[in-house]
Amino acid sequence: MKNGKEKMMLVKEKKRILVLLLAIATVICFMPGFQAVAKAITVKSAADGTITVDYDNGGQDNYTLRKNVGEKAEFSFTATGNHEYQWYKDGKEISGAKASSYTIPSIAKTDYGTYVCKVAPADIADPVEKEKKTVKVNFELWPLSDIVFKNSADNAYIESGATATFDGTAYSTQNLALKYQWQSYDGTNWKDISGATSATYTTPAIAVLPAEYRCKVEDPNGSVRYKVFKADKKRDLSVIVTTPQRLLFENQDVTFTATVRNKANKKIAMQWYMSDGQGNYAKVAGATGTTFTTKTPVVKDLYHQFEEVKVFCKVYNVDNPDEYVTSQTPDKSYGDNYYDNVNSLIVYKTPTVVTPLPKATCADAPNVAMVKKAGYKSLKISFAKKNLSENASVVIFDSAKKVVGVYKGMELSEKTIDVNGDTAYIAFSGATNLTDDKVEDRSTGKAVLGKPADYGYQVSKVDGVNPANGVKAYNSSIAIAKGKTKTAAVNVDAFYNAAATTDVVKAKSSKTKVAKVSKVKAVKGKVTMKIKGSKAGKSTVTVTVGSKKAKIKVTVLKKKNDAKKVKASKKKISVAAGKSKSVVIKVKGKKKGMVTSAVTAKANAKIKVTQLKESKGKVKVSFMGVTKGKSTLKVKVGKKTAKVKVTVK
Repeated sequence: MKNGKEKMMLVKEKKRILVLLLAIATVICFMPGFQAVAKAITVKSAADGTITVDYDNGGQDNYTLRKNVGEKAEFSFTATGNHEYQWYKDGKEISGAKASSYTIPSIAKTDYGTYVCKVAPADIADPVEKEKKTVKVNFELWPLSDIVFKNSADNAYIESGATATFDGTAYSTQNLALKYQWQSYDGTNWKDISGATSATYTTPAIAVLPAEYRCKVEDPNGSVRYKVFKADKKRDLSVIVTTPQRLLFENQDVTFTATVRNKANKKIAMQWYMSDGQGNYAKVAGATGTTFTTKTPVVKDLYHQFEEVKVFCKVYNVDNPDEYVTSQTPDKSYGDNYYDNVNSLIVYKTPTVVTPLPKATCADAPNVAMVKKAGYKSLKISFAKKNLSENASVVIFDSAKKVVGVYKGMELSEKTIDVNGDTAYIAFSGATNLTDDKVEDRSTGKAVLGKPADYGYQVSKVDGVNPANGVKAYNSSIAIAKGKTKTAAVNVDAFYNAAATTDVVKAKSSKTKVAKVSKVKAVKGKVTMKIKGSKAGKSTVTVTVGSKKAKIKVTVLKKKNDAKKVKASKKKISVAAGKSKSVVIKVKGKKKGMVTSAVTAKANAKIKVTQLKESKGKVKVSFMGVTKGKSTLKVKVGKKTAKVKVTVK
């Protein structure tokens, strides 16, 4: 039967992230009571006692069920004739399990493994003859969750005696908590590294290269994945190929970038190659730069719902063409793994993306709509008041492809659903009782109903939820003259997008008689406010964004004291991209004491100013290098300006 074939073949795929698209069809079109195993395996007896097992599983001789801990699992099959049964787990007999089905009411970690049911003809008395006619029915039970590594890079090229940093960050498709353990390879065995239990790992200085490490990731269900990393010596001529995109659909632009190391300043040339999926690599005409952009292919194999894109970049010495990064000219006989810089991406079948979401129709079941609000930790999807047929159903998946809920009839009317991540998949169909004889070709994603009908629902609103991950005062300390007002700010680091946070924002002065706060606004990763000096003294303004807090020290002076002269402690500063530095601006006021002039700091996009701290006779300006190049930091105190030339390396 086709439904059983599809469901069980899916769990065999190495690229299990594609489960979403076909799982939608299974959940929607075959509810309720979908029992793939029971319908797909048939045990038959011939007149002479011979037993045959019919697996409708694409030629596979076993079935795999994937369930979470705590769920119910049932292995069963249809039997024709008189048989005796005995179930085994991992080769050991299960006491009392002597029926054609075996049920685990609540799965424990120890239940995962291989199950076999021996089926013997009941009508044969001779033990030897019975054993000859006995057959095995094979099943497997494994966790539903899968672990996916986020970072594609697996090699680090370093100088001998340097350290290497590897990123083993992964996520669970079921949103389960993950444990990390880094291991080193001694040439024979993998050994745990004491204390290395984070997603990233920085090695000690490596004297002997190459060296291998791996990241072990485990979830509570017992799923374990490994990713191997290699530290190797930097070559004079080397290249690393990367892409920022990891999840792609068909007919999308994808850009590969080649980062070249040319220590000896050799005259080099570059050429990109692309695989045809059969181990053959061909030159891409005109692709001779540091980047290569191509369209992802249309997914033709509708049954498997994915294609693979493989490219690599050949970089060679013009004066010595035999000196290049890849070890061989592309040759399929060596296989992809032979090449140093093959970058592989999976392209998935595009779901039906519709905005706004339409009525659900079952003439083309199932339909999938994708709702996305980029940069948010989670979504709140509100549904309008809308009548649904009793046979209509909606399944909502979160961005990790986990089922949020299954709804029928009026259950979604005026309801708000919380969904993890910035993307939700909404699958819908007008029927839940499709039977096998009503399905023409499941591989195309289409089902034929006896009578197509139209059932509808409507999404009224989608809100993004993006709480603050941290806050930091831009103006960590300020001075204000009595009766005057200054603008202060707090930078907000949100979980997903620093420019978008939906947390409640509050600002409060510890001494309202000294300093008053007004006009508190949250705009794109920043909270701004006005602080007025009411009375000479000191106060602390506490800014709260959700559960995160930042403090601004405020000094209110009796009289205004503008800057007379400003001078930078350094005229030139170098900073590495991604690193922070600070410079002190010496300030001389027209009068003795703290200066109360407005302080601003500006520069081009090569650097980012992160904090201003005012104190007696100086302003400390902190900044971070963003990208390689030159910038001029201009710090203005009142009407006076100091300039610092900054080089980002």
